[in-house]
Amino acid sequence: MIPSNKGKFNYKPPSSSLDILKKIFNSINDLGAKVLFLLLSETGLRVGEVLNLRVGQIGLEHRIIKIMKKSETKRAYISFLHEKTATWFYG
Repeated sequence: MIPSNKGKFNYKPPSSSLDILKKIFNSINDLGAKVLFLLLSETGLRVGEVLNLRVGQIGLEHRIIKIMKKSETKRAYISFLHEKTATWFYG
């Protein structure tokens, strides 16, 4: 019988420095991809969570994203944006 490691991963991706993240961000030409990368790297949200966001869930004035998600693996109610990020979104 093969032992099951289902749900137990030992892989831990290396942390990226802020300089590397900035280089990646600045090299992205497509605005939608740039927004996606910025939200993923700043908030720690999962790809599906960001892709499922609606305009009403994002409050740039107070720099809050209301996720309101509860599942077996994650409880996320809100996430925050840096002041410079919110300013960039206002463009």
